[in-house]
Order: sequence, then C-alpha cells, then structure tokens
Amino acid sequence: MTEGKTIAVPAQEVAVSGEYDVVVCGGGPGGIGAAIAAARGGARTLLVEWLSSLGGIATGAYIGAWMDSPGGPIFHELFKTQVSLGSANQSYDPKRHHKPGRASFHPETMKAIALRMIRDAGADVLFCTAVEGAWLGDGRVGGVFVANKGGRSVVLAPVVIDTTADGDVAASA
Repeated sequence: MTEGKTIAVPAQEVAVSGEYDVVVCGGGPGGIGAAIAAARGGARTLLVEWLSSLGGIATGAYIGAWMDSPGGPIFHELFKTQVSLGSANQSYDPKRHHKPGRASFHPETMKAIALRMIRDAGADVLFCTAVEGAWLGDGRVGGVFVANKGGRSVVLAPVVIDTTADGDVAASA
C-alpha cells in the first residue's frame, strides 16, 4: 500500500436510504440485544451487519460458544430457545468456570433464531452492508454512511448504537 499519497475526491450528494429512530451497527451478540430491545421498546430500528448472518465471530467463525457470560433477558431468551430445540447446552464447573458457566450452541441455529427474534421484534436488517462511518449533522451523530451492492448511501437516525467489533462508528465521529 502506498503511504502518504492522497487524491482529492469531489464533493457529492449521497442518497438517504432510510430514516429510523435507532440504527444498530454490528450484528454480534451486543447488536442482536440492542436491536431487539430498541424495536420491542417501540423504536423504528435498523440493524446493519457487514457479514451475511448474525452472531459475530461466535457464529461467523463457527466457534459456537459463549464463555462465562452473565447475559441478560434477551440473551436468556435466545439461549432458552436454542436449548428447547436441542441445539445448545450449558455447563458449569465451579473449579474452572465463572458463573453462569459455558454455553455451547449450534452456530447455524443461533443465526436463524437471532434473525427470527429481531424480525419478530419489528426491526429491519441490512446484511452484506459496510458501515463506513458516522454522519454528523448539527454537531452530533445523526446517522451512518453505509455501502453495499446498491452503492453508497446514508441512513438517518437520532440514535446510533455502535456494536461493531472495533468501535468503527465511534472512531469516525
């Protein structure tokens, strides 16, 4: 990669591809919980994920486990559904684990259950979409620039939740 060399990019107008109350950036465990909670709370919600499925590295890299995670109501609902389908189990060894212990699950089933829960809550999901960074309006974050096969656009929202693995939206603001 060439370092230090730059080019000028002409100013451009960017299409607004959506307006929401809440945009959640990142579809890992934190994003799943945030999107479900926001939508269940009545907010018009969009979750943007750059992969083609939900669950982050636990499903994308087929790890299929959460270690010593205390969870919360949405996590417990998601895990309980997996257990009822026979696709997950929990173990706890007080000599080796912190409470509540280890949860192992089938990654493909977790992806499907998480997506169903998000859609049932009323949230929209954009897969295969990169979040380029925050859009700043009136001195504050007012949306995010996204890019996918449809091109570059901006999604407007007064609330943007950054659950990306690296804090990409926060870093860009």
